[in-house]
Formats: sequence, structure tokens, C-alpha cells
Amino acid sequence: MNRYPPPSRAAGCCRPGRAPRGVRLTGRGGAAVAWRLGALAVRDTTGSPAAPSGLKVTDTATADGATAVRLSWRRAPGPVRRYELYRRFPDGTREFLGGTCGTAFYVPGLRRARNEAAARIEVRAVHEPFTVSQPSRTQLPW
Repeated sequence: MNRYPPPSRAAGCCRPGRAPRGVRLTGRGGAAVAWRLGALAVRDTTGSPAAPSGLKVTDTATADGATAVRLSWRRAPGPVRRYELYRRFPDGTREFLGGTCGTAFYVPGLRRARNEAAARIEVRAVHEPFTVSQPSRTQLPW
């Protein structure tokens, strides 16, 4: 049984078809609760950002069977929170290489996986509401 009546739409809390959301914190015995909340945003958009373009290997160095790689790409248009880089393996799985707010990234040591002909690397833009773009891809032949 709901003990709390729904809030009034007259106050402008919601648009038609949208349910109000709320959080109620109560300490034991009705005591006050201290709660620190960082930035909070509610957005109506769920679309994905545009993909970055032009991902390319700008430099490599090989030592002891590992290859260090420098990558660069062109910014995705529109607001972007960060870029995430992944390595895609021949079986379809992927490995997170790292994230950056810039348009360049250094991978300290890639090793050939099984019998792959090239390391496949992709970069994705992450938008403010944490939606992710389609990838921009490049390959590093072994």
C-alpha cells in the first residue's frame, strides 16, 4: 500500500506520461540524515553522440615482443564527456585500453593475440548522459 499520494501536476513537476521520481532518506528513529550528493542531472535525451573520425596510428615502437602505440583521431561533433578506447579481438571480445578527454592516446604495450593478422583498435565518444557513439576503427598490422 502506498502511504504517500502522488505529487500534483499543477506544480509543474512532470510532463504528461512521465512518472515523478523521488528519494526519501530517514534515519533510525526519525533522526536526521546527512547525505552529500554531487552533480545530479535529469535529461530527456537518450540519443547517441556522433562518432569520432580518422582514428590512426601515429607512431609505434617494438621491444621485447610488445608494441607501444600512439593513436590520434578527430573530435566528434557536439558535446563529448570523454573518449574510450578498446582493442577488439578476433573472437569478438574486447579489452578496455583506457579513456581520455583529448584526441590522442598512448598504449604502452600491445602483444599479438593468437594468430591475429592485425590488432584492431576502436575509439568511441561518450556523451554527457553516458550514451556511447559508434566506433571509429583502425588496425595495427603485426
